[in-house]
Amino acid sequence: MELLLRVLSMSATIPDVAAQVAQAVVQDNVSRVQVPALLASANSWDATLVDVLLGLACGPAGMPILEHELQGLLDECSQIPQMAMGGPAPLSMHNAVAAFISRLQSHLYHGLLPSCVVALCRFLYVAAEVRFSVLAAQNAVVTLLVSCVITPRLLGVAQRPHGPYVKELTTLLQRVSHFAHYDDTGEDLRQNRLAAGPGDLEQVLQHVAAFRDLVWRVLEMDVDRSLGLVPSADDADNAARWLVQTSQHWVASGQEQLASAARPLANLTVPTASNGSHRFPAFASNSAAAAAGAAADGTLVLDTRNALLPAHGWHHGDGGVGGGP
Repeated sequence: MELLLRVLSMSATIPDVAAQVAQAVVQDNVSRVQVPALLASANSWDATLVDVLLGLACGPAGMPILEHELQGLLDECSQIPQMAMGGPAPLSMHNAVAAFISRLQSHLYHGLLPSCVVALCRFLYVAAEVRFSVLAAQNAVVTLLVSCVITPRLLGVAQRPHGPYVKELTTLLQRVSHFAHYDDTGEDLRQNRLAAGPGDLEQVLQHVAAFRDLVWRVLEMDVDRSLGLVPSADDADNAARWLVQTSQHWVASGQEQLASAARPLANLTVPTASNGSHRFPAFASNSAAAAAGAAADGTLVLDTRNALLPAHGWHHGDGGVGGGP
């Protein structure tokens, strides 16, 4: 997580590069999983990417509209009479969740989701559609929103003492996320009551359908390739210093695979302090002059101004993926 945080902090200062980094992480994760149900799970790289990007883009301010709606959902559930633990969620809780999803749809174009979340939804959908199917991609984005965005924010809002309804509510959201990966009608679940668990399957499937509709609306939104990150030269400099020093440590560790990947970064010179700030060697007016200067002081200079970043095949045929590298 620390490595991803540092890389994104550094790349945020270069137009479009942070988006390419995030997209590469999503695509790599999609390429590695064997079944779509594993996409965007709570312990996946997608979840880590969401946490890092939200921390960088939102900071202490968080997601005020979503958190306000989550507080309203908690307040509604707090009025529910004592419920039987482990059984189906009461109808009043299902009604509260349905109203919550409806409110999310009404807020969608008024800053409900940060730019980074909208972009990740698009990146995940496009990669999963190519690897699996349209429905699997849609379901993966439902899981991303429910498991990686909404549920963690719910638990954060519920830090003050609450009744047992908090556990029941999070369990219900987890079931929505889980059952989103079944077919779009839920017919296979209806034929296997054991897999369906408690007897509120129909209500859960209604929530899944509502979240799928929300996903389509999210995917229609424009993608901000800046991811909503605010570039900071100091943060980028500190991140670059950390990357070089950490790479040098990895090379010295003797772990061959890790050292091999880290060696190009480890060969860079750690930025030097100048007037209280860290500084990487600046480019000269042309590559030849830069190389000559580097040879004089032993600094390895990489001229990437005209280098092409690798394209990962994500520009989909519908042209709606934000342009592509």
